[in-house]
Amino acid sequence: MPYFALTRLDIEQTCTLRQEDSFSALVGISGSGVLEWEEGSLELKQGEQLLLPAGVASVRLTRRSQEPWQLVRCFPPKPL
Repeated sequence: MPYFALTRLDIEQTCTLRQEDSFSALVGISGSGVLEWEEGSLELKQGEQLLLPAGVASVRLTRRSQEPWQLVRCFPPKPL
């Protein structure tokens, strides 16, 4: 059984992430941008990480840097 899953996100301009009933973590691997959700916003840069709680249903991501904003998104394993 895998311990977690990863996806790489390349944010060109703006996109919306949706979450189901679980948390996820974001790690900035290049560039920078802003995450916006119903209760607030936060900037995320290269080398920084953020835990998105299960209660956050969607997050809007907007690139702020000249270079591409690349993130890795980590998920817990799906139940069997």
